Amino acid sequence: MKEQSESKKPQSVKDFEEKNPGVKVLYFQSEDGKQVWLRKPSREIMRAANAGSGNDTILWNEIIIKNCMIAGDSCFIEDDDYFFGLSRQLTELLPSKNVSLKKVY
Repeated sequence: MKEQSESKKPQSVKDFEEKNPGVKVLYFQSEDGKQVWLRKPSREIMRAANAGSGNDTILWNEIIIKNCMIAGDSCFIEDDDYFFGLSRQLTELLPSKNVSLKKVY
């Protein structure tokens, strides 16, 4: 994941971060410079994606991207090449903490 300087963030991303402290925003860039900023999905967004997509993983990706996109080029939703490129990166969005099994009773 590439770093984005604070000065180049769109105002909508800065506004989102100010209104939603603690919600991580991830920045993605394609090899030709297209940019997109996505928030980490909440349980509600994950639930909507799971309920709305059935077994259709492409629809699941689309629901996640559309509901998590804060700013960026619309090509990530409209153009298959960009959409599938970003889709491969969606595991970076999934909120999680490392958890390990300590004991079985």
